[in-house]
Amino acid sequence: MPRTKRLYEPRSYLNTDQLLNARKADDFLVYHLNKPFNATITIVWKYIAPWSTTEERNSYHKAFLQRLRSWYRDKGYDLYLIAVKEFSVSTRADKNNGLHTHIAIHLPKQTFQEYFDELNSYIQSMLMRWFKVESLNFFDPRTCIINQIDSMYNKTVEQNHDDLITYLYKTYDPTARLLDLTTNSTITVNDALGLTDRGKRADNMTPILGQRLSMTENINHLARQQSGFTSKYDRYSVAMRAKQ
Repeated sequence: MPRTKRLYEPRSYLNTDQLLNARKADDFLVYHLNKPFNATITIVWKYIAPWSTTEERNSYHKAFLQRLRSWYRDKGYDLYLIAVKEFSVSTRADKNNGLHTHIAIHLPKQTFQEYFDELNSYIQSMLMRWFKVESLNFFDPRTCIINQIDSMYNKTVEQNHDDLITYLYKTYDPTARLLDLTTNSTITVNDALGLTDRGKRADNMTPILGQRLSMTENINHLARQQSGFTSKYDRYSVAMRAKQ
């Protein structure tokens, strides 16, 4: 039988269960694997291909993650990554114009600076080849921004992590609630996950087609379960789903 194309309904924010899963994955990276996210990648697709459609930009997001995975595999390192796709609020009047990619990634600590520079160089050259330009100066300087987390902000480790959370998960539903399994009572997602005042109302956001958040298999629910790791967020489950 021919394969049927999976159809997605547009979503205005991250599913609450996706958000909870991502927070557990982050916990797993920090406290079990000791491989915290230490770099971020932001790509704004409208600056690279202003003529492209929303569907094409969705495909760019997916293809970029595949290329990044291949580069890590060729280098012989495991890839630990969470990626979020969202629209810029400032461009929501132009629904074809704001899609961009946020990525949090772990680079090997032992060779961090060398690896960071090499990753930066690879991404720049990859985008140039991919979109057939001789220099990234052809693009807006906001096209691709790669940062070291510990140099993004001159703050404590906890503050840097707090800013990382804001960077990744700022487009969720702040009215959602989680069930606390230890007390059998509900609690706001903000209070449960330490995301106070970071959500945005769905009616102020542009819907996005397709999967909003993705992560590598080595930090997903199955990997965490097989490791025996228990997160401080395991006490929560999705209690109420806001209308998507």
